Amino acid sequence: MNQERGNVLFIILIAVALFAALSYAVTSSSRSSGDNSKEEEEELEVAKVLNYLSHVSFGVTRIRASGTPLSQIDFYTNKRITSEGDVVVRDNELCIETTCEVFSADGGGVSYYAFPELGEVDPLPNGHLPSYLRPGELDAWLVNIHDVGTELPEMALIISSVKPELCEKINQKFEIPGLVTADTRARTIWHKDKADALNDTSLDPFGASASDSVLAGKRTFCARRSPPAPEGYMVIHVVEEQ
Repeated sequence: MNQERGNVLFIILIAVALFAALSYAVTSSSRSSGDNSKEEEEELEVAKVLNYLSHVSFGVTRIRASGTPLSQIDFYTNKRITSEGDVVVRDNELCIETTCEVFSADGGGVSYYAFPELGEVDPLPNGHLPSYLRPGELDAWLVNIHDVGTELPEMALIISSVKPELCEKINQKFEIPGLVTADTRARTIWHKDKADALNDTSLDPFGASASDSVLAGKRTFCARRSPPAPEGYMVIHVVEEQ
């Protein structure tokens, strides 16, 4: 009888050990699956952003191919909003036909799209005011990037205040290590009467100093500007260099 009890106890101990091993395997698999799922989701987000920026760039190229000067490129839209919900149209008054509007079927043929789900909102970046563009909104700036084009500024697309983890993933795609704080905050927002700014050689460049040299020659990257600019990271993608 004692031998039978011992056998039963032995079988129970083996069963418990097997159950514990199985539970560990299932838990590890779930964790691994969860990590892979998050990684895949982040990769899809990066692909979505980069594909859209390329799409908008092609829209600008399409307008330029018709003979439209760079000074008339218009990023007008009534869908771009601030953090408090006000519309920011960014109307270029030198564009008097829809054929020079990027977000018009007659012009660039591109639909305006923002990425609020990828914006840094909880909390907002330090220094971000309610009147600023909502995180994840698309904008157009003139910036100077060291070793891209001439000393004249580049026309670039901006996605404002994105999540740092997305920023880092985008930089990885272009062999830029980690998160970068640029040694400049100089830029000109492209709208209204800013055509003369196309000839402005005074903008301090991204990537010209030792602290942000990894940005030199890059046409696409993610960085934040130096203080006292707001601390949010932004995606910058050159549409046309000069």
